[in-house]
Amino acid sequence: MSYRVDNIPFAIKPLFYLYAYFLAALGYIMIAFLRFTCHIEFVGNEHAIDSKNGIYAIWHENLFPYFMVYLKYNEPYAWINHPLWYMKPVHIILHWMGLKKLFLGSSGHGGKDALEQIINEINCGYNTMVACDGPAGPYKVLKKGVLEMSRQTGVPVIPISFELLNYFTLPGWDKKILPLPFTTVKVTYQESIVVTDNNYEEAKRKISQLMG
Repeated sequence: MSYRVDNIPFAIKPLFYLYAYFLAALGYIMIAFLRFTCHIEFVGNEHAIDSKNGIYAIWHENLFPYFMVYLKYNEPYAWINHPLWYMKPVHIILHWMGLKKLFLGSSGHGGKDALEQIINEINCGYNTMVACDGPAGPYKVLKKGVLEMSRQTGVPVIPISFELLNYFTLPGWDKKILPLPFTTVKVTYQESIVVTDNNYEEAKRKISQLMG
């Protein structure tokens, strides 16, 4: 059986939480160290939404740079995230970052219900972020969840691209990028796109292109 973070047997919960908080603490310390040693440049701030909410889109490979740059949320965010047990450290880090609401779901693991919940929160003014080819690929193939969020709410998708001078590429399907200390990270907010029935396929192509 593949346990979810919300159905861990009572007998092993103490060990599970020990594992989860230990890894979360290590991960948070690492991204905080990178945040305060790297130089971060923002481009395209006019495309980021300050007074309204947005659906921010990245590729899965850029999760480490994203967590490093957005170490602390200043606006209300809600996320969908993979529910299986090994994701608990990530959920804890998201809580420490200031995430307000987390819905458990992904392809094959209650994704439809989670999508409905996040759409309700977007309609209520929450921002969200979507790693558009996650949680298991294919690499840089955009899935429809981010498109449906925009189509059903009228809230724009804002693709984010990252450029790093020095980084390490981790093994795995998504080729995760790990920034090296003291490097420069350029974060570009690309043109925002509202997805409709009429521009669905064109929006899919353009969002993929703008993320890099």
